[in-house]
Amino acid sequence: MENIWINKKILKWDIMSEGADINPASSIQRTYELWQHASDILTKHSTKDYLSDVISNLNKAIGLRIKMLNETYYFDKSPFKTKDKKIYKQLEYFEIVRPKLINEIRAFRNDIEHKDQIPPSYKKCQDFLEICWYFLRATDLYIIYIKDSLLITNPVDDNYHLGFKIDFKNGWINSIHGCLEPSQISTSETLGFIKVAVEKFITRQQILDKLSPEEKKNASHYIGKNPEDIILSGQILDDKESFQILVKQYFKTIA
Repeated sequence: MENIWINKKILKWDIMSEGADINPASSIQRTYELWQHASDILTKHSTKDYLSDVISNLNKAIGLRIKMLNETYYFDKSPFKTKDKKIYKQLEYFEIVRPKLINEIRAFRNDIEHKDQIPPSYKKCQDFLEICWYFLRATDLYIIYIKDSLLITNPVDDNYHLGFKIDFKNGWINSIHGCLEPSQISTSETLGFIKVAVEKFITRQQILDKLSPEEKKNASHYIGKNPEDIILSGQILDDKESFQILVKQYFKTIA
């Protein structure tokens, strides 16, 4: 497998999702059942024993959602390790949930799990109920809508594009494929370019040479438009910054 380098300017091209697996809404139902049970308790009761039940059910709802997110995206295998290895920090790192909400939830969980104290006040339980609801709503689509890949397209000419995919389960391995102009590629290390281990590297003309005259008439613009355009596939290497940008875009197009 040889290496090439791709101009980082493509990271500023148009980016959209390309295909997805859709999980049924029932996949998130249990978290909302736990939340609703906490809400029902809080509506009817305000004694300390009942408030403890409210906190317990909210804690279960949050914990279950975190577990579902990790089972979907394997954040525990992320190559982007934060100082705090908990999944909360990964959610913040990839801008899935804003820091303020993350911090509220973490404080919430710490009070429950590490402080053997009387339950929070009725008013504080109401606040926790809302925090939990916002957290669930903010992460719903990440469970229901499992994107297949990103499509990165030249905004001026969509003959040139790259698909980007992540295999979260197997250590967040990435893969790219698409068509670029030769000017967007270097065969030697170049400042401002992304290192890629290529599996396929072929010109448009080389592909056309293998086609019949009839097949050539129907040749897709997805293999470029000029004879020297490059059709390639491979994997981004040794460039966490570019990989991070693409992963953040991956999650951003879900929300």
